[in-house]
Amino acid sequence: MKKYLFKTENLFLIICLFWGILFLLINPPFQAPDEPEHLFKMWGYTNGKLNFSKQNNWSGQILPVSFINIDEYYKVFKLHKETKVPLKDLAFIAKTQLEKNKTAFHIFIPTSYTPVSYFPSFLVLWVLKILNFTPLSIIYIMRFCSLLVYLALCYYAIKITPVKKQMFLLFSALPLCLYQAGSINTDCVCFGSMMVFFAYTFRLIFEKSTITTKQIIKFGLLVLLICILKYAYAPLVLLYFLIPKNKFEKPENYYKYFFIILLTCLVYITCFILYVNKISSNTTNIYSHLVVKKSILIKDILIHPFNYLKIVCYTTMKYGKFFFYNVISSFGCNSAMIPNLAANLYWFVLILSAMYSPDTEKNCYLTVKNKFITTSCIILIYLSVVTSVYLLFQYTPLIKGIQGRYLLPAVFLFLMLFINQKIVLKNKILTVLFFIISQIVLYLSLITLIITFY
Repeated sequence: MKKYLFKTENLFLIICLFWGILFLLINPPFQAPDEPEHLFKMWGYTNGKLNFSKQNNWSGQILPVSFINIDEYYKVFKLHKETKVPLKDLAFIAKTQLEKNKTAFHIFIPTSYTPVSYFPSFLVLWVLKILNFTPLSIIYIMRFCSLLVYLALCYYAIKITPVKKQMFLLFSALPLCLYQAGSINTDCVCFGSMMVFFAYTFRLIFEKSTITTKQIIKFGLLVLLICILKYAYAPLVLLYFLIPKNKFEKPENYYKYFFIILLTCLVYITCFILYVNKISSNTTNIYSHLVVKKSILIKDILIHPFNYLKIVCYTTMKYGKFFFYNVISSFGCNSAMIPNLAANLYWFVLILSAMYSPDTEKNCYLTVKNKFITTSCIILIYLSVVTSVYLLFQYTPLIKGIQGRYLLPAVFLFLMLFINQKIVLKNKILTVLFFIISQIVLYLSLITLIITFY
């Protein structure tokens, strides 16, 4: 029993289920980033609509009035961050009935994600709708569903990775990750799938067995899944080149396999972008009067790349410190973070975990060539994320709207740079240190949530 309990993946499940449930219960309704938009998008699926609705060219969705009222009420706390959530009002909302036949058109900017990003949450919502659950109970049950999906994917990732299980555990237990996992969004599927991708890539890199065509197909499908979930992470396909060529069943097909995977991802991304632009054309939203056509912006970037890079560099210098701490914790639409000292401690144990390698794990390291590829991937993901945000929000000379959660794949790749052959930590007492510091930081995150909202 003791041996089973202290398996890394089982320890992760127990710890993160506990903290994840606390986060989702304490976080008030619709206070996580874009939480109402994600729920309303899924509500459209339950009505048989894959896209958003339109009324007088305004984007939105036909929703129960009860949900609209909750959304309008909690917008106050997003706009006025110093305002606290009255518990008596939450108790009153808990008694509100769904009344799904009383509907109205609600204007909002719908997400562009596919049903894959919401699986299986939208199926759960469909059942809750049929059973006529109250709006508040639907919100919390959907949050719990998101948390379970995230925990299941990360549990599997920690289980299958042959090395660096502690690093996977600590990264998956980031306060930011658990907070997002315990809310209604696509991050639970995206972050969880990303961890499975990294774990499977580690298997291909560090296990001694020969790599078969079947394994490469699995790798390609995982890359494609990540592109479907968030196309800005497409540069992760470059991790293919971390896999030693001499491990392939047919080394002569090494580059052919890569180009097939890359072409498949590019075709999907192109079709997806064209589709989104088509359905969004002639649609009005609250930012429409500020928006320049994306085609014009892309053309400008291609014609004046150095001018655009100056904007990116200026943004990085201005917000670099914010990004550093925001990837550790971000609560209530970036309205609160844990103290910097606590974030620094978590960064410290994350880096240590990358260098930690117990006797039960095979020694592993990345070559100089591998680190160059990894660094290139970090830069490309950062540029991809920043450019996506720029095209969406169009602020200059500073690109605003970048959140730490967008950069999580780059953070994991950054930790991989510390996997080396010269400094290998093996002292088992480090696992105790990892556990203690992670629990302190998660406790401080919980306190921060309570202070922020109540």
